[in-house]
Amino acid sequence: MPKERRAPIKTKEKTKTQTDARKQFHCNLTNATKKGVFMIQKHPLYIHLLATSVIFLLLPPIEGHNTRYCTHTPQPNKETASLRIAQDADEPETGNEKKPPHKAVTKDEYDKEIYNWTRTFAQVLEITGERHYKLVSPEQCMIKAIDSFLTCLDPHSGFMGTKTYTKILETTAGEFYGVGIIIDNTRKTTDKFLTIVEPIAGGPAESVGLRAGDKIIDIDNKPIEGISTDEATSLLKGELDTIVTIKVIREGFPDMLTFKIKRGIVTEQHSMAFNIKEHNVYYISLSQFSENSIKQIKDLLKKEQKSNYKGLILDLRNNSGGLLTSAIDIASLFLDKGSLVTTTKDRSGKSIEKYITTGNPVAKTNVPIFILTNNYTASAAEILAGALKIYSEKYNQEAKKNGTEQKRLMVFLLGTKTFGKGSVQDVIPLSNNCALKLT
Repeated sequence: MPKERRAPIKTKEKTKTQTDARKQFHCNLTNATKKGVFMIQKHPLYIHLLATSVIFLLLPPIEGHNTRYCTHTPQPNKETASLRIAQDADEPETGNEKKPPHKAVTKDEYDKEIYNWTRTFAQVLEITGERHYKLVSPEQCMIKAIDSFLTCLDPHSGFMGTKTYTKILETTAGEFYGVGIIIDNTRKTTDKFLTIVEPIAGGPAESVGLRAGDKIIDIDNKPIEGISTDEATSLLKGELDTIVTIKVIREGFPDMLTFKIKRGIVTEQHSMAFNIKEHNVYYISLSQFSENSIKQIKDLLKKEQKSNYKGLILDLRNNSGGLLTSAIDIASLFLDKGSLVTTTKDRSGKSIEKYITTGNPVAKTNVPIFILTNNYTASAAEILAGALKIYSEKYNQEAKKNGTEQKRLMVFLLGTKTFGKGSVQDVIPLSNNCALKLT
């Protein structure tokens, strides 16, 4: 879930985003108060939870905790070989994209037209191959040509070459071959070192003794100074069980330290959590929907079940989407079994598939849940946030009808307008380790 792209996070717009967030929050708070949703007089605790949520809302999203520099992707299994992703793109769908008019045709007419143009394309390849075979890479030219054809269908369909497809498999699988470190992304090319923010728990780097704050100055006898962060991290890549030698400077140690690390399988952590003790609120951040997201979130919720927290903050800011099935699984942690989360339709509006929760809820049912969003919250993240909010309102209406107090699910959305992408793409493996991404 062309290269799969995330909506760019522009630092220079943070001030505007924070201003918009304040306006949106005041609007949400005003509307909610008018409807009596917050029941402030009955539940003064909500005031503290709202204040805590707004503090997080006005802070930039926590970045860097999911940055993993690893190596080769494991061979895709049946689950990862054909993916259904709900991922953002560079621009939201506006409905105003101008396309050349095309009369409705039969399948036979379409095949005939494609055949004729394929002959023309073959002629182009033959002529350019004779004259310019030394100037171009056939692989890159074909990737661009096929991608251009697919983007005529819609902004989100496209063709993925080996590099992009491998990256998608890595992202959705949530596992990589590598040393398992989180590095400081703010490093400049002129810096003489690469700072380790944190070794990944249970990863190869942690097992050999690398620590947060260690400064890498050399990888396999190649100095870090003068090369980009991407180049530096690429030196950490390699095949499973191969050895990489890293030299680091550690505070308090006069001599340089050398570590030999065997590259291994590292699980990517797309989520993090902590308890805000002063308000007794549990905070969970989720940056991507991958195959292991459900286990991570489920474990985090179970871990704090006995802590008697009074509110939950689910931070979906800058979450660009990912596996649709992962979002449905996470919805199952909050909704009743058998709840319809979303339905996919084809271009004609015909229903293709209904996504229904299959597991039993794990999250506490009697505490308010505040979901933080921004304009980079997209696709699968929008589906999850929307589903939880809709069912919260449904449960509330049922409670009012029955004359009881609604405690099943209390969800409040705080933040700016989300990205706005409701389409889903199937990722279909092709030859040459490439893939077709089709809406």
